[in-house]
Amino acid sequence: LQNKISMLWLGFSLVVGLIVSGRWRSFLGPWPWVAAALASVIFIPHVIWQIANGWPTIEFVRNATANKIAGFSATEFAGAQLLIMHPVNAPIWIGGLAWLLFAPRGRPFRPLGIAYLVIFALLAAGGSSKPYYLSAAYTWLFPAGGILVETWSARWARGAVRAAILAAIVLAGAVT
Repeated sequence: LQNKISMLWLGFSLVVGLIVSGRWRSFLGPWPWVAAALASVIFIPHVIWQIANGWPTIEFVRNATANKIAGFSATEFAGAQLLIMHPVNAPIWIGGLAWLLFAPRGRPFRPLGIAYLVIFALLAAGGSSKPYYLSAAYTWLFPAGGILVETWSARWARGAVRAAILAAIVLAGAVT
């Protein structure tokens, strides 16, 4: 939090994901509260510095948005996600999001799918000028997509589909 205030988005989205997915019981034990208290204590010096210096981060963001960086519409933000993660990879991470949200085996990890949607919505609705801010969320969408591909290909097509997917990803990455 002292280095990247945007970590608040991740924390908020995970809390929403846990609540919306029915995993609110996660908050009944002491550890989420201990973690939140520890994060708050670590974050306090940064907040004190912001207050003492007239909230320079807010001023910086306001000036950068007004004078330096053009914002993205929600549609442009979504399109940028396809480009940043590479269009050939899109079926993997989109499939991973679907697996997290809808697959019975993805149910324990559903809060992560919901967290992605929450972060996406916050950034897209805010006219984020930096679509790469969402990049860290793909660290859980790609593995979920891999599980989906593995499950599907083991059931229907065996190694040929896996090899074709791997070849397409490697070739597309090499070309770009």
